[in-house]
Amino acid sequence: MDFDPNLASTSAQVAMCAMQSQQNHHAAAAVPPGSLRQVVPASACTVKEPMICATENQAKAPANDLTVVRKNRPTTYRDLPPEIIQRVAGYVPFGSISDLATVDRRTYHVLREQRLRYLCYARALHLRDSNFDLASVLQVLAEIERIRANPALRAEPLSMLGELILDLPDAQQPTAFSLIFEAADRMPKKQRLQIQKEMIELISDCPAPQRRKMYNFAYAIAERRGREQDNTWAELASLLEYLSIDRSRFESEYRVFLNRLPNLSVAGQADLITKLAALLARLSYYVDKAKFIEYYEILQQWVQRLPQSHQGAPIGALAEAMWAIPEAQRPEYFTNIRLMTLSLPNHQLGSALRYLPYALMLLPSDLHAYEFSLLETAIQRVEPSQRAAVAFGLLWGTLRLENTLLFKQVWQRALRLLDGGDEMDVVDVLEAMKKYSFTWESSPVKKKNIEIEIMAFVERNDLTQQTRAFLLDYTANKH
Repeated sequence: MDFDPNLASTSAQVAMCAMQSQQNHHAAAAVPPGSLRQVVPASACTVKEPMICATENQAKAPANDLTVVRKNRPTTYRDLPPEIIQRVAGYVPFGSISDLATVDRRTYHVLREQRLRYLCYARALHLRDSNFDLASVLQVLAEIERIRANPALRAEPLSMLGELILDLPDAQQPTAFSLIFEAADRMPKKQRLQIQKEMIELISDCPAPQRRKMYNFAYAIAERRGREQDNTWAELASLLEYLSIDRSRFESEYRVFLNRLPNLSVAGQADLITKLAALLARLSYYVDKAKFIEYYEILQQWVQRLPQSHQGAPIGALAEAMWAIPEAQRPEYFTNIRLMTLSLPNHQLGSALRYLPYALMLLPSDLHAYEFSLLETAIQRVEPSQRAAVAFGLLWGTLRLENTLLFKQVWQRALRLLDGGDEMDVVDVLEAMKKYSFTWESSPVKKKNIEIEIMAFVERNDLTQQTRAFLLDYTANKH
């Protein structure tokens, strides 16, 4: 049934009353309590029904000569149909479903699948703290399969079960993977894709002999869907660098993924292009420069065909791969992706500018100041949620910057992006800089400029004592 805002408000009130009744009577979670009359008094938490026309012998309204009175018996929790009680359960925290189920016997049975979902999740979570094997996984999986009326409720327990694959004995991992992966395939599309993508990402952490078996199974499931719009091709492509394959086979499988692009939705194309661009670094070791340029240009053409609302991440991936392009040709390719970046809508800028300064750093030094100046307008348009990523990208781009004046300007621009935002952003950005030892390699002049800009940031922003202490310590320890 369609969502009704007024009904949702009513449901929230009923849920509060139901929970209050449960707390007052301390009903056991495992056994359904007695009748509704014992749990919810007739005078408690009633919902008034709309005004209705009365009989002729009742008083008439002076304005329109119609008679309206309120219905004598109020609507109570007992009058709600099962689907509304299930909707109420959607407002209750995941771990409190068993509490709501104890309101009365009817609620206990109406919420059977919600209770089963939580029970299966708890059992899967408990396996993590015990010595378990494939048989234990199969037992929980069988319980999850009992959720039939609403398969979407299988999502949380299946996701938790999928995470446990890495803790199984090596030889049992492919079997567990295939059973859980196929169980997810019988769910609604949204939940199915989320769980399967998470599981595919786990394959790279499995022992090498097991990866190919899991990859082949997931690949076969994806291929079975044919030309369906939403699929897992991007996640599968990212596994190519973790499979034990020789040079020629790497290129042939890379090309197979490339040839799938025409059959995908716009979002699917953007995701797969991003993954294939990220794989260009590995491909550069297996093919000659001419072949690498050919693949780079093919991907760049595909990015240009995408709507601008999907170009950000693919542009960023192409920028990151620019190091493999011969030095003499880099300015031409950089100009192309910079022009695409400047045309992006605001919400796409973050994922492109995260890597574009790094590509700029690879250009001849006499182009650095000019190219940074061209990016200024785009940097000013970055949305707040993406500013930390862009700030880090800018500072990353100063790694080999020889122009000390430009170095200072870029640091100033990066830190100004963080003004007025979440103060943990500046901590995360500078911690990442320290992790990669970027600033440790700076000259004394550059280190002094970093200190000046950090102190200016401290003065401009109202920071907690803890953050202020971190920044002062950061500068005192020469970054």
